[in-house]
This record gives sequence, C-alpha cells and structure tokens, in this order.
Amino acid sequence: MTCISRAIILRFSLSFQPIEPTYDKDFKTTRFQLIDELASNKFDLNPSTDPIRWFSGVLVPSSLRHAQSCFRRAVNLSLELASRRAKLEASSQQIKHLIKLRMKSESTVK
Repeated sequence: MTCISRAIILRFSLSFQPIEPTYDKDFKTTRFQLIDELASNKFDLNPSTDPIRWFSGVLVPSSLRHAQSCFRRAVNLSLELASRRAKLEASSQQIKHLIKLRMKSESTVK
C-alpha cells in the first residue's frame, strides 16, 4: 500500500503473522511495516527522490527539514501503534477463545 502526501512518499506493507504461543492457525495478528524511501539514502539525496528539493533546490530551510523528519517519525510511531493495537486485539480474541474452551470443558466434566 502506498501513502502519498505533499512532501513525502511512504510505502508500508501489511503482513499477517500467527501469534507465537498458540498452535491454532485461526489467530493471526497484523503487522504494519514502514518502508521509507528517503531514509535509505539520507546522504545522497538527488532531486528526484527528495520532494523538498523539487521545490526548494539546494538551500532548504532547516525548519522544513525538521518538519520532514518529524513527519517521518510520526508515521513510524503511528504504524508501531497500529501494529501493537492489532496484536492486542488478536491476543484478546485468543483469550476469549481459550475462556470459551475452558468453560466448555468444565461443563462437560460436571
């Protein structure tokens, strides 16, 4: 999936991974991963890859660079938060499923 903004192009991928401690294949969690094209070549930014240089040229204000890095950091944090939330929801579903199994086994024992 690609997210395009006015100042930066970010791509992130969704991968579905099974939760570690369970053997049940029904429980999966979503993991968001950021692929930042600008972070990979920080020192060798040509005008075609860095959107700031498309409009500003060589003399870019430091506040604009700072805003760009803050935006990238905010996107990283948002994706990390989304990954953790998806993992928490998957864990919650797993706990509900285990509680149902426990209640079912207790009712059959009685």
